[in-house]
Amino acid sequence: MKKYRISPLTLMLMAAFIVIDGSWFALYAVLCALWHESFHIIALKILGGSTRSVTVSQYGIGLKTTQLSYKHEAAVALAGPLASLAAFVFFAALARFFIFSEATVFLTVSNLAVFAVNVLPVYPLDGGRAMHCFFCMKFDMQKAGRLTKIISVIFLLPLAVFSVIILIRTGYNLSLMLICIYLAILLIGVKDI
Repeated sequence: MKKYRISPLTLMLMAAFIVIDGSWFALYAVLCALWHESFHIIALKILGGSTRSVTVSQYGIGLKTTQLSYKHEAAVALAGPLASLAAFVFFAALARFFIFSEATVFLTVSNLAVFAVNVLPVYPLDGGRAMHCFFCMKFDMQKAGRLTKIISVIFLLPLAVFSVIILIRTGYNLSLMLICIYLAILLIGVKDI
């Protein structure tokens, strides 16, 4: 039995985001995220898995799935970033050769941003999940979890420093810093990966 759940707070935040923005760009950002997430589900179906539940919250989209091999689980994790990369290439080409507009530039940059953040080898992002699966194929679960946490921290620390530099230089851009804080909290909160 499949269970789909969307947090009421998420619906309110998305609606407020779209209304306050006053342009189509908030909707485009949501569509970029949905494009990315839908390819996780498509890859899951192609590889013979199925979803038990889908939860959409202000923290992201969570899938509970049937058990997959580590190889297939890594492929499912990487399907979202690859879809975002493909959309980036498509909209970049569209903007460069056919339709140069604010919308195509925004969709180009948004898909690149979704790809760049999600492909990072930081657990629980897609890149971190794929990395963990690869480690599980080579090492026992405990060592794989430990390596995943170590590499996640190695990538997250310089990113956090970079986010502080961006904040100091711009005086207002908190986006990357908030992402780093969120990922650090998630990483600290995970007992066993």
